[in-house]
Amino acid sequence: MFSHVSLAELVFIDCTFHNCDLSNVNLNNTAFQEVYFVNFKLLGLRFDTCKLFLLEFNFNSCTLNYASFFGLKIPETKFHNSSLL
Repeated sequence: MFSHVSLAELVFIDCTFHNCDLSNVNLNNTAFQEVYFVNFKLLGLRFDTCKLFLLEFNFNSCTLNYASFFGLKIPETKFHNSSLL
């Protein structure tokens, strides 16, 4: 479990993450490029604070309640079987 930790300034490229809880983590200037989240709990995340350059992620069977994607241009992002409240 990694909830409430800081992932600020980290870079994730071509990764797949399975079965974890990243709720309320700090994503300031975090880079996600070709990242897949599968069966994840991602409550309250501010994806709008991520590094925008080549930003790409997809979600499968994830809980993304209260996550913010405000102002992001992510037309290729998939939210398959995921919850977004």
